[in-house]
Amino acid sequence: MVVDHSWLLSQNILPSDLPTIVVTNPRRDGPAGPLEVEASVSFLSRFWVRCCPAIEGGPGVMHAKLMLFFYNTNRLRVVITTANLVDSDWSLIENMVWVQDLPLVCKSVDLRPPTPLGTKFERYLALALAKLNVAAGLTSLRDVLSSADTTLDNLFAAYDFSAIRVALVVSIPGVHVGWPNVLTVGHTGLMDAVKDLGAVCPPGNRLAVEYQGSAIGCYTSQWIQQFLISAEGGAGHHALLKQSPSKRKQLPFPNADRLSILFPSSRTIDGCIGGRSSAFMIFCDDRLWSDPCFPRHLFRDAKSKTGRVLMHSKA
Repeated sequence: MVVDHSWLLSQNILPSDLPTIVVTNPRRDGPAGPLEVEASVSFLSRFWVRCCPAIEGGPGVMHAKLMLFFYNTNRLRVVITTANLVDSDWSLIENMVWVQDLPLVCKSVDLRPPTPLGTKFERYLALALAKLNVAAGLTSLRDVLSSADTTLDNLFAAYDFSAIRVALVVSIPGVHVGWPNVLTVGHTGLMDAVKDLGAVCPPGNRLAVEYQGSAIGCYTSQWIQQFLISAEGGAGHHALLKQSPSKRKQLPFPNADRLSILFPSSRTIDGCIGGRSSAFMIFCDDRLWSDPCFPRHLFRDAKSKTGRVLMHSKA
């Protein structure tokens, strides 16, 4: 997540003396910087800590947009959003937010049951927080937190996650090896979530996917075909894996009736409030778009029904 600390403090939402952990990507010192970066923790003030996750296995970023608010009214608010913590994302462009409040199970750390994390949502949230280096941030704030709040295990044991009915899919940069491991992250994690939700595409049917994003990457036909299989619930993944790596690389892109990628055109951006100055969080590299192998036939203009605003949503 991109965080503007001065803007965040100026909103008077989070008091400057409230123990706060802010997770941002590590600085790489430009394109010439190292591909792999170690985790780090630094103090922004006595009560505010900046955590940077480790980036392993080559280039990548941790761009998760997740917020946890622990209230003194004995509840935990979990917020998953598509917005960065910057002014434009909350004033000029359209985003999405999912929110759920969780009740406290047991306030006393001595009375909390020593049970493993019960739901997949808990387990995957714990995985995400661990990879985001939050545990180190909690340790750094031990002087201003109670001892019960300085470990992730204690925090999870304190709240009831049983009412959550959504699935959490975590994306973690790096290389993930082994079938049980890959089912916890990325589009294969999506496949597992689709199965858990009972939303597997019935045999003989094909799913039509409309996907909206704000940062366009280097798509390959192999990755998109794998993503579609995962979005359907994985019915075709065994057949795909039986193919040789060279044959998988030669897979064609799907037709536009199977997959549509929503991304704003230059005309749509120019007609929106703020124009191109409001689109600095919307990315598509000219070199990618001009590549003859790039799937331009899958793109459709993204226009918000709420008015002349750009959409930064991911849906």
